[in-house]
Formats: sequence, C-alpha cells, structure tokens
Amino acid sequence: MNYYDMFGVKIRTKLDFSDFLYPSMTKSYDFEIVHENVFAEDILKSSEILYRRFIYGEAIPFEEFFKVDGKYYLLRWLSQYNFFIDPEKRLLSIDGKLDGEFFCIFFSRILSFLLYLKGYSQLHGSAVRYQDKTVCFIGKSGSGKSTSASLCVKNGGKIITDDIIAFHPKDHKLRSGLPSLRLFSSSPLVKMAKQSFDEVDKLRVDFSNGLHYTETSAINAFFFLEVNDEKGLSFNRLKGNETMLHLISNVYGKYFLKNVFSEFLHTKNVPIFSRFSNEIPMFKVYRHSNTKPDELFELIHTLVSNLD
Repeated sequence: MNYYDMFGVKIRTKLDFSDFLYPSMTKSYDFEIVHENVFAEDILKSSEILYRRFIYGEAIPFEEFFKVDGKYYLLRWLSQYNFFIDPEKRLLSIDGKLDGEFFCIFFSRILSFLLYLKGYSQLHGSAVRYQDKTVCFIGKSGSGKSTSASLCVKNGGKIITDDIIAFHPKDHKLRSGLPSLRLFSSSPLVKMAKQSFDEVDKLRVDFSNGLHYTETSAINAFFFLEVNDEKGLSFNRLKGNETMLHLISNVYGKYFLKNVFSEFLHTKNVPIFSRFSNEIPMFKVYRHSNTKPDELFELIHTLVSNLD
C-alpha cells in the first residue's frame, strides 16, 4: 500500500502516484483510492443529477455529476471515466484507463472535490515563493498564471502550487500542492525540470528537484491577471468591494460550489475572503495579447519588490 500527501490531505492506494505526489510520512489517511470497475447503469436509478455540463470540442461532450442514494457521489467524464466517492468510508473508486486525460481530470476536478470535502477553500491560479514572499497569480485560462509562475521560478523562485490554490480550513495558509506546473512544451522552463508528463493539451512538468516550495506559508499578495488589448501592460491596486468580487469570481470548481457545496460559499469562502480582503494586497495586472513574457515579469517583479 502506498501513502501520499496532497495539500495536506493524505491518501492511501495501491496505485503508483510517485511520479506526481510526495510520499506521506504517516500511515493515516483521509481517503483511500482504488481502481476498479464501479459503474453500472442501475446506479443511476437511485441517483439525482446535480449538474450536466457540455464541453465544447469533445467527441462525447459532457461532464455529469450525480448524488447516489442521497449520500454518495458519482462523477462521469466524457463517458470514459467514472469516479465514485463514498464520504463515509473515505473511499474513492475510479474506473477508466490511467492515461493523460485521466490524470488531467483527477488532479483538477477530483482533487478539488476531495479538498472541498475536507473544508478547503480554493482559487483557480498558481502560487510561488519569490523574494521570500508568497504570491498568487489568479485568472482565467490563458491569462498568464502558469507563465508568470514559471518566470518567477526561472528567476530564483519556487513553485508552491499550480491550477488549484487551496487554503487550509484552520489557519487559511497555503499548503504546497503538486510539485509541478502545467506548461506548453515550448516553455523554456521545461528544460529545467527533472521530467515531464503528457496531460492532454499541456505537459505537467515536475519540479520536485529543489524547485518546489514545501513549507506552509501565509500569502503576501494576490495578482489578478487579464489579457486586455485596450489597457495594455498596466496595473491598479484593488480596493473595497473589488477585492471580494475578484476572489469570489475566481473560486475553483464553481459547479461544485453551486450544485454540491452550496452552503460552502457562505460558511467558508466569504469569511476567509473577507479576511484576505482586509489584510492582503491585491493587484489587477493587465497585459496586451502581444506582451512579451519578460515584460510581464518585469512588472510583477517590481510590484513584489515594493510589497510592504
């Protein structure tokens, strides 16, 4: 049996996740993961559809989430992968080929779901340790989150987490995530990594060889990134209601929050985000679609250097 750690959440499994996760130092676990054929059509007879989302450009274009018998959960992805979650037994059963598509959905939606079950608030972004400060890059896909994080690493920083930024439910600090960044193969940082793994449209690039920050840390700044050809390369510091709006609009797994964890937004996210709004500097950073990565990094470097 193998034991691993993800954001402080411990799992045990017979599967080999050593290429992606750090081994846990204890035999205790929060979830057990098994690989078996768990899906049968009769499961759907006792289930309630929580949401169905069509995915543009896919041959079998949907993601489905069910609640089974009022206490279990079933996630179906592209009709090829099934994830059955039993919260009482702390059991996750997975059905499907363990390929790049599987790892892409597992280390995003499934990991996020497990974190929500454990009470973690989450944002969609990347976090790095740079100049002895913990900074988070938040934004939509394509806004430059991973690029900004990789440039910080290239210039002496370390990656904390990518894609999912999870806040511990007790102290609201960051626990390090997967020791990797999701990058395009053309990124110059790919050459610095120990190894990389195919994950559909990107490479999951391993930085566990000294480039991953594993300590618990408090956040020093949020940078909300946006591509805007009218504003070009510029920034402004967010104030007042702008801070809460940007945090809430960038929560990770909005479908989970809306359809599965509907009370979580008010009981967990709003109090934590309210605290962040009052205590942590937040900046909106714009860039032109043709802005060079080094130009974006120069602006970010200046902002980080001037943090209190």
